[in-house]
Amino acid sequence: MKKFITLFLAVLLAFSFAACTDQAGTSETAVSGTIKYNGVGLAGVSIMVDGQSAAVTDANGGYSLGEYTDEVTITPALDGYTFMPASLTVTFARSDADFTASATATSGPSTPDTPVENADATRIPAPTDGSLYDDFENGITPDGKWDIVNKNWGAEEFNGTTAGNVNYTADGIVVLSSKGMYYPNVSERNTGAAIVTKEALGPGRFEVAAKISPRIGMCSAFWTFYYESENLNHEIDIEFPGTLNGRIGYDSVLNTNWQGTGAGQYTTTTSDLSTLGLAAQNDGKWHKYAFEWSVKDQYVKYYIDDVLTQTITTHIPNYEGQFWIGVWLPVNWAGVPEYETSDMLVDWVAYTSFNETEADGVHKAKAEYLEDRVAGENFYPTEPVVLDENAVEIVSNSTFSGIASAWKAGDNSDLRSGIVALDYTGSNQAYRLIANSEATQTVTGVYEGFRYTVSGAARLAAAGTDSSAEVAVEFLNAEGNVIADAGSVFTMSQSDSFVSFEGEVTAPAGSVSMRIVLRSKGTDTVALVDSVSMHRVIDLIGQEDA
Repeated sequence: MKKFITLFLAVLLAFSFAACTDQAGTSETAVSGTIKYNGVGLAGVSIMVDGQSAAVTDANGGYSLGEYTDEVTITPALDGYTFMPASLTVTFARSDADFTASATATSGPSTPDTPVENADATRIPAPTDGSLYDDFENGITPDGKWDIVNKNWGAEEFNGTTAGNVNYTADGIVVLSSKGMYYPNVSERNTGAAIVTKEALGPGRFEVAAKISPRIGMCSAFWTFYYESENLNHEIDIEFPGTLNGRIGYDSVLNTNWQGTGAGQYTTTTSDLSTLGLAAQNDGKWHKYAFEWSVKDQYVKYYIDDVLTQTITTHIPNYEGQFWIGVWLPVNWAGVPEYETSDMLVDWVAYTSFNETEADGVHKAKAEYLEDRVAGENFYPTEPVVLDENAVEIVSNSTFSGIASAWKAGDNSDLRSGIVALDYTGSNQAYRLIANSEATQTVTGVYEGFRYTVSGAARLAAAGTDSSAEVAVEFLNAEGNVIADAGSVFTMSQSDSFVSFEGEVTAPAGSVSMRIVLRSKGTDTVALVDSVSMHRVIDLIGQEDA
């Protein structure tokens, strides 16, 4: 019996020693982390462990590798991105194996060789081939590729997209107008414009050469759309303006993939364009907006001027959809349309199919669900319009004959100040400033280097020894504080007739808006401003077709 017990203890001791030796000689490593692009989790990144695929980042950019019993090297990989660091060697459990992604130039399956040449607002060369192409040389016609949309969606005060807001120029530019809250005709206020392809399109590369609407308050967008119900809403969006750090602006872009309208049925991202070397997109230059959509490979890649701005690999639409281009008024997130008119311009549209089929997971669009709220033939534009971008009026109620609320009186303004009639018919009106008063109008969507001309007519009608009056421009930062006073564009002198004035101002660094100020000082002052006009200075060199 003693021999048996001794033998049992010896075997048990041997097993215990082996187990202890194994635990001392190895370690179990559990690793997780997050991969971010522009501060937002990047989905669809392949995580390689010692050269072998081990995981893919989720919708929030997170990944988890479980446990390993030895040192491992982790390397992220996603077409169109580089990563910092390029790889990590891990020898212990950790939950902060994080990487930062940077976008590289496009490497999509069918990117045409069309370098962007948009300096001095030059028009962008179009692709030479593709499944669908339209340079709008013949305008927008009932027998063409596009329908004009008559439809209402978005904010309650939005009066829809209307055919009257769609026009074209003789040189093949489509003009999609939005009319804001200060548009003179009440029935046309808060309206937009949209065109949509007559046929549904499947996965491929979609490209548009455009100048987006420059004012805050309306959304400029390019999107595919197919809707059967709230749970079957397949859509891909490029939308401006975006929102960064709570501020609405054109230095960011909003991209969204939809498979339904409910929570958890869509993926939305905002990209900071400054981190990608891209300018604020309302700079008056032509830009190329594109996305590549693959159901087979489960991604949507978004581009501006051939720079990859975002890749989304979740909620990938798998139904064909019609392609839309338009300006419309969202609920809250695009700001308030405090302007009269703001236009989006479209030069050309190109679509190149990836030839993906039902075998790849693509569903055909059903004819009964294609957009039918479109304009009749009699509502299509029949004659081209003349467009002078340097003559687009920025100031609302610039002659003081329209909506008085476009101008805001200062807190200390004399109650007798405001819009007055200069003759008995009331057809000639001016803004009267009395005794230390001011009137202001704020213009949003302003960025460093933007140039404006300011012109008008004004006079000092009565003055005491301490009287003065001026038309001035102030530039504001994101907090609403004055960062630079462009000074008095015009200092009024006492006169029996109006004196014309003209000047130019340039937005300094940090600008996001500017304020036009009509100001009087002195107890005996009476100043009259007959008109104030402002225009963007846009260099139109190279507007001929490339």
